[in-house]
Amino acid sequence: MVKTFTFDDVADTLNEVAPFDWRNFLTARLNSTDFHAPLGGIERSGWNLAYQPKPNGFLKDYGQVRGYRTGSASDRVSSVAYPLAGASGSVTIRP
Repeated sequence: MVKTFTFDDVADTLNEVAPFDWRNFLTARLNSTDFHAPLGGIERSGWNLAYQPKPNGFLKDYGQVRGYRTGSASDRVSSVAYPLAGASGSVTIRP
């Protein structure tokens, strides 16, 4: 059986768990057309998101172990394990 829910159900449930204005918070993010992702929370936690034009060493090694290959977006779809990885580079989250 599939149980459906509405946006209001989600906002109300979140508000029961942790009181906050979840409706406006989620609406602002879901309807946002900002060019950049909202990274404020990550940055305030002391992390930053950095793009590198070439895959980092970890992704290269992991790709060899798992049999992934690098190439253009037309050659492959980004790995499910690394959904932030770009087609010809990588995204790294650093402390």
